[in-house]
Amino acid sequence: MKLKKPVISICIIVIIVVDLIFFSFLCIGKKTKDKEFVNEIVSKFNVKKYILDNDNIKYSINNYKYNEKVFDYLDKLKIQVVKKNFVNTLFNKEEPLIEKEAIIEILNNSVYEYEYNTSEDIYNYVSEDIRIFANYFTNKFDHEFIKSYYDFSNFTNGIVYYISLILLTGLFVLLIIIEKKNGFLISSITLLLYSFFLYYFNNHFLDTGFSSIFKYFDNISLHLENIYVICFIFGFVLLLIYIISYLKKVARNIRLSSYYRR
Repeated sequence: MKLKKPVISICIIVIIVVDLIFFSFLCIGKKTKDKEFVNEIVSKFNVKKYILDNDNIKYSINNYKYNEKVFDYLDKLKIQVVKKNFVNTLFNKEEPLIEKEAIIEILNNSVYEYEYNTSEDIYNYVSEDIRIFANYFTNKFDHEFIKSYYDFSNFTNGIVYYISLILLTGLFVLLIIIEKKNGFLISSITLLLYSFFLYYFNNHFLDTGFSSIFKYFDNISLHLENIYVICFIFGFVLLLIYIISYLKKVARNIRLSSYYRR
């Protein structure tokens, strides 16, 4: 495929690819304003795994102060209530996001249940770790998380989202104007590849380098279905336009060649 203006077209293609990646980031961030989506993410947060990964608790377990099974009896219903309150408080812009006393109660009750079932008296060994963990857990979300969340949400839901979208549209149109039929082909291939990329990323993003960030979450989906379906449809339509144009050209050449043979 020979480009009419290779330097300009290649630059446009590179900018499109970069902007598509950036636009994906903005689309994910835009969902932080969707309460149902955030609630789904929060509901999949693995509290027990987070507890056992805490430095103080991990140190005590590794040094045989108590068994990690003391946290096998976490009340799932109360945890869900804490998660639900967390989301409501977050969207209402209230504080604190998590009640420290609620966390302490859930952990204490797990220890009491463990003691009852095993007839072991270990609460004195774990109580200080519970208090330290509850302070750390609530402070992390009430200070570090809330600032990062609002900054990220405001950025991705601001005017930059529409600028990125308008820029993408303009670049695709410019590419088609410059390259004519080849512009349709390049644009269609770009959009189709992007739709397949989003499809894979939506379902396997935890396997693509994000597992360390989301290691405390179970089976997360980014719900990018609408975006990659729209991109696939646009890509297919542009490819169809190119194919029809190409077939017309081929048919015209056949007619001309048959005319000259006469």
